[in-house]
Amino acid sequence: MVRAMSFNLFGKLASLIDKNAANFKATLDQVHYNLVSVALHTQDDSKVVKQSCLATLQKIFEVLEIPFEEAKETPDHPQLDKSDQLLVGLAEVIVSTCPEKLTDYLSSLADFCNSPEDSIKAASGFLMAALISCSGQNLSKHDDRILTAFTGLSLERSSLVKIRLMKAYTLLEPSPDSPI
Repeated sequence: MVRAMSFNLFGKLASLIDKNAANFKATLDQVHYNLVSVALHTQDDSKVVKQSCLATLQKIFEVLEIPFEEAKETPDHPQLDKSDQLLVGLAEVIVSTCPEKLTDYLSSLADFCNSPEDSIKAASGFLMAALISCSGQNLSKHDDRILTAFTGLSLERSSLVKIRLMKAYTLLEPSPDSPI
């Protein structure tokens, strides 16, 4: 319950941001920084936390002036369930609206790969793959930290993490014109 309340509080604070304030850029950087955590917790085991994070994401997208509904409209990925499709939709919108933040998001996600919660670890690996895939970049173009995070996830004992990671790898399949 405390986690859900903290995400709700962040959403309320985000909706109070004054775009004309002198510290707007610094505040916006904090919104971007926390976006990853909120997105990952839409995959939390607690239904209350999931709902809180979805509501907070909507407020964050308002601050970033991104229509939240665009994030929910994902291309057809038959191998993915609804929660995975939400992360793909978020990745698509994030990459198209904030490409300059991609490295920051991936770095933050690499940190979340060490979470004690399997659902968060699994979601972080999946969202990393979705961001890389949606950016059209090749996995090999990313620093060792990202590759190490994927390697660490592949060594996890949790079946949840392994299954989600296998789904993530399907997003990273090279295109026919890819050199790899």
